[in-house]
Amino acid sequence: MVNRLEEVLDHAFRNRDLAIEAITHSSARGEHGHRDRMPNTRLAFLGDAVVELAVRHHQMADGAAPGAMTEGKQKVVSNDTLGPLAIKLGFPDIVVRSKSHHEPDPGEKLWEQALEAAIGAVFLDAGYEEAARVVKRLLNPP
Repeated sequence: MVNRLEEVLDHAFRNRDLAIEAITHSSARGEHGHRDRMPNTRLAFLGDAVVELAVRHHQMADGAAPGAMTEGKQKVVSNDTLGPLAIKLGFPDIVVRSKSHHEPDPGEKLWEQALEAAIGAVFLDAGYEEAARVVKRLLNPP
């Protein structure tokens, strides 16, 4: 699953533990020998901030006006964008979760959180420039 994440992000992890954490939902901790794995929650918090920073940085570089920056950021960084994007990218087949979380539609929030966690993992693995490149490529912010 880490290899698939790397393909989706177009990023080869130096620290594969970060990739494993990014794809581990909190429900999986007690199952299948995943007891020692950290869930992706903390990386998702970081990834959310990295996505916002990267989008704003891109907007500033493009000379966007403050009003356009707010509107553009809300459009790109909203649940309506990240959840469906994560599904399109194949996160339902990448994220490790418990059997109880394998219902047909667990909700877009789970996938959004995994995408944010993956971006947070890229940030910790390779720094801001690489994370911003991944965000730009995936989100193609206005």
